[in-house]
Amino acid sequence: EDVRRLHDTSTVVTYTFPVLEEEKTEEPEKPTQSENPQTTEKPAETDTPTQTEKPQETPKSSFVDVEKGQYYYDAVMWAANEDITGGTSDTTFSPDVTCTRGQVVTFLWRTAGQPEAKSNKCNFTDVKSDSYYYKAVLWAVEQGITGGTSATTFSPEDSCTRGQVVTFLYRFINGQ
Repeated sequence: EDVRRLHDTSTVVTYTFPVLEEEKTEEPEKPTQSENPQTTEKPAETDTPTQTEKPQETPKSSFVDVEKGQYYYDAVMWAANEDITGGTSDTTFSPDVTCTRGQVVTFLWRTAGQPEAKSNKCNFTDVKSDSYYYKAVLWAVEQGITGGTSATTFSPEDSCTRGQVVTFLYRFINGQ
C-alpha cells in the first residue's frame, strides 16, 4: 500500500517540519552521501506528510551536474532528499552513468524503508557481508524481486539492463 502511494503521481505529498527553536528563514545545507555509505541505517522519521493542491518549490540541487529544467531534476532531488541515493561525490550525481545491479536493488530497498531480511545468510558467492548492498540483496531475494544471475551469483557490479530494471520494479510494486 505504501509503495503504491509512492508511485501515485496524482497526489502531491509534502512534509511539514516543526520549528525547533525560533522561526528560521534559511534552511541549513544538507550534506550529500556517497552511493556506497559505510552505514545503511536510516534515522527515524518524525515528519508528517500532508497533502496540498500545489507542489512546493523544488530546492536547488547541490549537484553541479543536475540543473533545474533537466527531465530528471525532480526525481534526483526526491531520491537524494529521501536518502534513496546520494551523489557519486559531494558535488556530482552523474546522471548519465549506468547503474549496477547492486545499486538498483539498493534503491528499491531504501524506497521500501530498508527492511531487515528474515535471514542474514546469502547464497551468492559474489555478495560479501561488508558490501553496501548486502542487506538490500538479502531483502530483494526474500521478496522475490531477484533470484540472481545464477544459483550462486548475483553479479552486483554488472550493469543493470533495462529488462532487469523493469523486472525488479514490476516485482517490487506487485509484491512478488
